[in-house]
Amino acid sequence: AEDGIRDYKVTGVQTCALPILLFAEPGEVTKGLGQKLGAGCILVSPGSSYQKITKNHYQLNPTAVEEFKLLLAEVSAENAPIRGIVHLWSSLTTNAQLDTALEYGCASLLHLVQALVQSQQQEMPSLWVVTQGAMSVKSEGETVEVQQTPLWGLGRVVAWEHPELKCRLLDLESNSQATEIVRLLHQELMSPEDDSQIAYRQGKRQVSRLVRRHKTEPQSGITITSEASYLITGGLGALGLQLAQ
Repeated sequence: AEDGIRDYKVTGVQTCALPILLFAEPGEVTKGLGQKLGAGCILVSPGSSYQKITKNHYQLNPTAVEEFKLLLAEVSAENAPIRGIVHLWSSLTTNAQLDTALEYGCASLLHLVQALVQSQQQEMPSLWVVTQGAMSVKSEGETVEVQQTPLWGLGRVVAWEHPELKCRLLDLESNSQATEIVRLLHQELMSPEDDSQIAYRQGKRQVSRLVRRHKTEPQSGITITSEASYLITGGLGALGLQLAQ
């Protein structure tokens, strides 16, 4: 996008043209989002080391937490405070690239969150974590991109431990075209809804929510027998040891 001023919304809040970081590769998706979000859109692509390619394009190593800190400091120094962050790196991987998926997904998100927390900004940016085919929404036979699934687990933890980031998880279909990704992602960024776990399947918006159970069904008791095997999770604290005994 060309330099200039344009108003846009992030998670339904009208703002001035504050920068929004888009963690993605150059391509149709980033071009489309840049056109919709305006001059405040700054691209961050994965690479071997930190580099400022242009005013609106940076590159950094997904495994180097110090480079994330440097990015936030430099962008904040040269622009207004960062308003939003959209993390799309995980969608760049396939299930045959597990090592790369770990770096682009969980490692980069962890380092990003650590850098954000340590930056101690007066107002934290909203964080969007975008995957494609990471979750099985309804169909039992639905194909899942397993290398992206762990990002949802980490994203849920981030939402609990750092509510100031307003972390939202968005899962699009794995075969989504660039124009559809741009449309849906822009639609969510503009939405006033506060749903934190969202998935689109066949154009329909699905959300994860707790609902009250209207009918009470009898619960079957649990019978523990000496012939069976049981897995006790939670470490070696007093409760786990007592239960095992």
